[in-house]
Amino acid sequence: PPYATAYAVAGIPLDQPILSEAILTLGSVPVASYAMPTAEELARSVEPLVGQHDAVLLRFHGAVCFAKDIEQAGYLMETLEHVARIDFIRRALGANEMIPASEVARLEQLRAAMRAR
Repeated sequence: PPYATAYAVAGIPLDQPILSEAILTLGSVPVASYAMPTAEELARSVEPLVGQHDAVLLRFHGAVCFAKDIEQAGYLMETLEHVARIDFIRRALGANEMIPASEVARLEQLRAAMRAR
């Protein structure tokens, strides 16, 4: 995903509350520390983030999504790329509008309830 990878290269997490759908499906997307492109090193860089996140940007590599199956992981990756693109355009326009904190809290509660099912 080119936009998400650009954020990974730049070390910019996708954690700004700009889209309700992103909060519900992805939550916050952090950037893992850089690791050599070997399975073991990359796994270690992502390991502390897996439990709290459905997607992680891999510093200087790209992105990875975690889901119950490949179809859901693909959906999350498409959503991640969409969010990255929208955020890039938002920043290019010079806008810094975000969803109000009270609404973010409501969305996060809904996300938690959906995940508990």
